[in-house]
Amino acid sequence: MPVKTGLLLVLCFFTFNAYANFEAIKIPGAVCGNGGSFSVFYKKGDQKKLAVEFMGGGACWSASTCYGPNLRAWFHQLPKAITNASLAATGSKKDNPFYGHSFLYIPYCTGDVFAGKHTAKYRFGIKAHHQGYSNTKLIFDHLIKEKIIEPNEVQDLGLFGASAGALGALIHGKDIEARFPNAIKKTLIADSPGLHWGQDFWNKFSPRMLEDIIDALAKVNLEIDTHDGFIAELLPEVCSLYRDFNIGFLQGSKDVIMTLMFGNISTKDHEKLIYSERGLYGVTQRIRNCKAWVPQTHMHTFLLSKPSGDIKAGNKTAIEFSKEIYRGNMITNYR
Repeated sequence: MPVKTGLLLVLCFFTFNAYANFEAIKIPGAVCGNGGSFSVFYKKGDQKKLAVEFMGGGACWSASTCYGPNLRAWFHQLPKAITNASLAATGSKKDNPFYGHSFLYIPYCTGDVFAGKHTAKYRFGIKAHHQGYSNTKLIFDHLIKEKIIEPNEVQDLGLFGASAGALGALIHGKDIEARFPNAIKKTLIADSPGLHWGQDFWNKFSPRMLEDIIDALAKVNLEIDTHDGFIAELLPEVCSLYRDFNIGFLQGSKDVIMTLMFGNISTKDHEKLIYSERGLYGVTQRIRNCKAWVPQTHMHTFLLSKPSGDIKAGNKTAIEFSKEIYRGNMITNYR
């Protein structure tokens, strides 16, 4: 797939639609990549159940990838609306494992897979506020302080993210868990996180961005080798850290965004890795609380729309697999 076509697929996440049930909440001290203000979107539902969605949408590491012409991420505040390509916008009990939950939607406008905590100065003095990690801390500090979310009431905690948002959910899940001491049921669904990148994958990032990513991933037991982008083999350590969660991974075997566009690897080599003993499909077969759904497809992300949610791996659709994870049916993988 040509890069321009792939970019259009990434940018489709930023099609805004009014969604009246969500309240926009400005987060003091938090910023988007361009330095502008940052808000999250919250919909009150069952106070005992909280779902947190991390928005997806690429990554950037230079003036041209953050601001154009080689745009790779959204860098501006979302208006008082959320993207329709969102699990949060799915109102159907049939299609949403977190139906009825109070829902917190965290926009992605920092280009750093929610791992950044620095401000970069790129060519021509252009600034980029890669503050996704710092922002996420501020979000929960503010919402709990203002009693918008009552942490002691939450008994059912669900985390979801697609693409960069899947990495965001994995990176911040343990910190979020610690804020909800009475949560008994815990679910994490990571839709298309990648994890099977090429050997040169890390070379694109600036030293400071790479430092932030390494630090963020290390906090959840992903001790990466910057000379190799194949990190799925480290998942047993991650799943052990998240031992109280039921975790489901969805990943297309030939995902064009996580291969040709961002991953520095061919779709063919990606598929070999993902179905290998060391890849996502292989390692999660041996882990009690982590399972994988890996169809043979070029598709990137599955749960953000009904048509892609109906794609099957084995005899399960993406939606069915996610609801199975939520119910705690951690029995098998699907391909």
